[in-house]
Amino acid sequence: MSTNKKASKNNHIQKNNLYKDFVLKQNKDLVKQLSTEPKDPNELFFKSMKDVVPLKNTSPTVYNVPFQQKKDTIKKTIKDPFFVTHNNQNIILGHVCNLSPITILNLQKGNLTPEKKLNLHRLTVKQAFHTTISFFQNAYQQNNTVLLIISGKGKNSPQNFSILKEKLQEWFTSNPLKQVILAFCTARDFDGGSGAFYVLLRKKQTDVTVNWNYTPPDYNFL
Repeated sequence: MSTNKKASKNNHIQKNNLYKDFVLKQNKDLVKQLSTEPKDPNELFFKSMKDVVPLKNTSPTVYNVPFQQKKDTIKKTIKDPFFVTHNNQNIILGHVCNLSPITILNLQKGNLTPEKKLNLHRLTVKQAFHTTISFFQNAYQQNNTVLLIISGKGKNSPQNFSILKEKLQEWFTSNPLKQVILAFCTARDFDGGSGAFYVLLRKKQTDVTVNWNYTPPDYNFL
């Protein structure tokens, strides 16, 4: 074997021996440390904390963090709808903006079968108001969407004029009814003609509240 190879081999053996000595020393130090560690947990804790310096201010700072309560379900109200109305002699039409023209046409033609009917004949204006509100509230709660309201043509009135027919148009476009109505129009002859209205309601919304107790400004004059 050449001199260079022998020297390289000796260097490698020397490095291995040094590494072994280092590992052995580390293990001995670890064994010594473990042998001197106290077995009592309390003693071990106090030994670990011996070099800890207490804070000068011994009074703890208390931060009041507001408790975040569970949010209650807030019922919303329908955004105040704007009605487009048309009154051409005995043909009356009213509907909210952006309502489908096909839906309006079907309502006018009587293609939508009324699910409930209300006859207001021989009622005073105040009686008719309360009866109408109660009727609409019940229909809305039951998810009825197409109604027939009969006001009469006023042929038997002293002035040959239907006051209720005029009042119904006001009520349809005022609170609380305007919150649940999408459209109304004069009925076809077979459903009462100019003495009756078809009314299309919104679908019932569980997260929406309607103020059914609202009374019109002119209530005392009804």
